[in-house]
Amino acid sequence: MHHVFHSCAHPVKTLLPPTVHSRKVMAAWRASISKHVRELRFLISASEESSAAARSYIRHNYDELKMLNPTTPFLVRDGWPGKDPYVVATYDWGKEVIKTMGGLDEKGIDALLKGLVEDGKSLPKYTHPPLRGTPDAIVDALPRDVFY
Repeated sequence: MHHVFHSCAHPVKTLLPPTVHSRKVMAAWRASISKHVRELRFLISASEESSAAARSYIRHNYDELKMLNPTTPFLVRDGWPGKDPYVVATYDWGKEVIKTMGGLDEKGIDALLKGLVEDGKSLPKYTHPPLRGTPDAIVDALPRDVFY
């Protein structure tokens, strides 16, 4: 009887194509999107040639981004005809940054998003936990000068 399984030093690494290995290195910043960005909103034309790379990027990367950041909204909206595609990053305290994706390929868009995440690291965070409990507990948690 022959054994079906063969031992090897790196069974998973030898089976995965090289592109998957390089993706795992990039996953570190991708997994930190939810820590530094509250929302990413992509405005992309469904038919304009200038949005082709952005459409392709969303098609190839949306599932991974959402899997790594399940609570972060990644919104894809129809852009304006004749206008370059752009992304809006929303951070804590309502700060928004708009960056154009016009003229970028998929690697360029990836670098742009990485930069938006890096920018979010230095911005002030909203650190207060949400108020929980009964309405009385919420009222007790409010500052006293609210009632005077």
